[in-house]
Amino acid sequence: MKNVRIGLFMLSVLMVLVSSCKKGENDPFVSLKSRDARITAKWKLTKIEGTSNSEVVTYDGATLSEGGEITYKNASFEMTIDKDGILTSTEVKTLNFLNSKETIESATGFWAWLGANKEKTYINLSTGGPFGLSVATYYIDQLKSSELVLKYYATSTNANTTYVTDLKLTFEKQ
Repeated sequence: MKNVRIGLFMLSVLMVLVSSCKKGENDPFVSLKSRDARITAKWKLTKIEGTSNSEVVTYDGATLSEGGEITYKNASFEMTIDKDGILTSTEVKTLNFLNSKETIESATGFWAWLGANKEKTYINLSTGGPFGLSVATYYIDQLKSSELVLKYYATSTNANTTYVTDLKLTFEKQ
C-alpha cells in the first residue's frame, strides 16, 4: 500500500511538471529546455501563410506573394534572438519588377516576452519583423528546439474601412 501511495505521488508530481512545460497549443509535450533556451537562437523564415486586407499571403522560403501576385523573389529573412534581449535581423529581397536589384536590410532591435512571466506565449519583436512587420507582437503557436511558429494578427481602421492581417510564420533553427 505504501508503494502505491508513493507511486501515485510521483505520478502526480510528474504530471504537474509535464503540464507546466507545454505553453503553446502545439508545443512539444515534454521539453528538457526552457522556453528562454529554445527561443534564443538564429532563425530562418521558411513559410508564411495567411491573409492581409482580404488577400492571400504566401511565402515558400524564396517567393513572397500577395493576392496571387509575386511581390518579392529570391527573398529571405533571418533573425537572431539572444538571451540579453537583443534581436538582429537580415532581410534579402528582390522586387518582382524588370531590372529590380536585390536589397539587403539589416536591423538591430529588441525582443521581450509579454504578459505574465510564466506564460511566455506572446513575444514582442522590435525592428526585426519579416517583410515590413518591424514592430509587432506575435503569439507563439509552437516552440520546439528546431522550429518556431508565430501567429500575427492585427486590425486597423482607415476611412471607415477595417484592414485585417492574419499570418502564420514558420521558422527553422539555423
